[in-house]
Amino acid sequence: MVYMITRKGRAVLRSATMWGLSRHLRDLLALCDPQLHVDQARQFLPPESLQIALFSLQQLELIEGPPAPPPRSPSWATDAGERRLDP
Repeated sequence: MVYMITRKGRAVLRSATMWGLSRHLRDLLALCDPQLHVDQARQFLPPESLQIALFSLQQLELIEGPPAPPPRSPSWATDAGERRLDP
């Protein structure tokens, strides 16, 4: 699977807007310029971080390639809603 930077992504990468992205997103966006094979990205990012970053960059239309699945909800997010504080 190959991911490529879009024109919008290249503009973000070369502007101050880039600093609004997380470090993982900036790194992955830079790696996708001009293109990146997902196996190469796995060498730099843990699997869950890679999935989240690919999905996020695609949602922002900064990269294109095969659709990345949405990230799974972390267990702490679902567990927090189940806890109740009794007075």
